[in-house]
Amino acid sequence: MANKTENMRLIMDWQRKHFMLGSQYKNALAKKSTEVVQAELDKLSKEYEDVTFRIENKGSQIIDHNKKFTFKKGV
Repeated sequence: MANKTENMRLIMDWQRKHFMLGSQYKNALAKKSTEVVQAELDKLSKEYEDVTFRIENKGSQIIDHNKKFTFKKGV
């Protein structure tokens, strides 16, 4: 159990610096060894280095913690 707790702490710290991971993926990752978790998080960091985000002026969707919010211009 301590291994899973330590892995969840690694994952949560990584999410604060990067982006949120899906719940199912995160739970499956937490069950693996600490070395595997660290290697997987490092791999994800390298894969998504060049990803950029932009703000759309028209109506757009933001996904936050499995909820969808739609914002429309002029509302």
